[in-house]
Amino acid sequence: MTTKEFEQVLKLATDKVFHLQAPTGEREYVVWHAYGHNSLVGDDGVRIELLKIQLDVIWQKEPSDFLDKIKSVLSQFELPYFEAEYGYDDAWGSMRCILQLEVD
Repeated sequence: MTTKEFEQVLKLATDKVFHLQAPTGEREYVVWHAYGHNSLVGDDGVRIELLKIQLDVIWQKEPSDFLDKIKSVLSQFELPYFEAEYGYDDAWGSMRCILQLEVD
């Protein structure tokens, strides 16, 4: 899956998907960035390079189903994720959940 395809998957949940930074004034959105690779080598010598991606899911207040929509789309496309952080973030001035995953 290319990064363009990955972004299209996210856009099934919301059209507010941005690479690296969201425009000023956005209040409910996803920002994603790649931060490296993870390689796996199998018994037969096949090597797979997985792109490591972080999603910053931002919304204003609880309760909200915004995060659930993002997680649901990831699950539909069999993109397992790790929830690295969840809660109010002073620096962002909003609720923030960090999801980390890998795509091939």
